[in-house]
Amino acid sequence: MVDARIRGDILTLEFLGWSKLWAFRSRLEVPLASIRTVHAGEPIPEGFYLRVLGTGFPGVISAGMFTDMSRWAFFDLRADRTNVLVLELPGWKYDVVAVEVKGDAYALAESINKVIESRTGLSAIS
Repeated sequence: MVDARIRGDILTLEFLGWSKLWAFRSRLEVPLASIRTVHAGEPIPEGFYLRVLGTGFPGVISAGMFTDMSRWAFFDLRADRTNVLVLELPGWKYDVVAVEVKGDAYALAESINKVIESRTGLSAIS
């Protein structure tokens, strides 16, 4: 699970509890300017992702860095996939970030979109 906060021009994803161990990361800082689309819930990018660094048990947990050989992804997802925030970030170090967030993912997606709109005039909601 991740605690997400917007600080200036950065979306900080702070990994909580066991997620730090499973994802091999304690924090991920995403520049708001890199976010092309943001949404909560489904669809989560599908495909055959190979785990590069992290933890993966099919149908149970996907946490860490993954690739489908054409793009990079960072996941912190469990089987139930509740409160999932999905960011598409083409051109950044991860093309997709999908994490389960603490709190309401839909409200967080709206907040991120409002900040992006206020700075660029463009919507990031897909």
